[in-house]
Amino acid sequence: MDVSLIVTRLDAQCPGLAQVIAALPGGTMLPVASQAGLYSLLQGVVGGRMYPLQLPENPTHPSIVYQLVSSSPGTFEGYDVTHTDLFVINLRGPNYDALLTLYNSLVTALAGSNVDITDAAHDYDQAENLYRINLELTYTYIAAAAQTLPAAFVYPLTRSGGESAYDNYTKQLISADYAILIVTASNNIPALQAEIQAALLGWQQTANYQEMLYGNGAGIEGTGGLSMWREVYHDSYYMTQA
Repeated sequence: MDVSLIVTRLDAQCPGLAQVIAALPGGTMLPVASQAGLYSLLQGVVGGRMYPLQLPENPTHPSIVYQLVSSSPGTFEGYDVTHTDLFVINLRGPNYDALLTLYNSLVTALAGSNVDITDAAHDYDQAENLYRINLELTYTYIAAAAQTLPAAFVYPLTRSGGESAYDNYTKQLISADYAILIVTASNNIPALQAEIQAALLGWQQTANYQEMLYGNGAGIEGTGGLSMWREVYHDSYYMTQA
């Protein structure tokens, strides 16, 4: 089912939404530079000494080495909504107390971002004579080229029809449900729900459609500091065939 008219309507009538997106089927790869995003967040903690995969020759410490180890889509009801990249980073330094201070600075640098620390381990490298804090990070972003939030993903849910009430030709009333999935990093879901309701409730996509009705809503478990809520709107129209 085509959702382009709904996307256009929400984009025009909901100023609180930074973008409205027609959701893509699950498994779509995204051109999002998460490694560059992680570097931007953390390089200042170690004065720019942050390197992919391995240290350079004769490095200066403290330093960070980071590695992307997996990348997986967050598919909901068959559509890509979020994407999560898993990183392993190693924070190295010659002084353990100073390294703990740097770790606290790293946590502060990640505060309010869509990056979560999911695991941590401390050790000492005898060969390098360096202390290390090894971290596992998840970097979560939305399934869109632009990462501006809040966003709403629009996709069809169901379509059904009953028996025709006419004898000489087929004319059925078709029922269709559409999902509007809100993704936000702020506590503004109620305000966004109100904007979407004002835009869609009672609205007709075309003259062939009846007025749109509200169906239901439910919270969806978010990751990476993102909050998600799905609204369902019901529509109906006549399908005819001579």
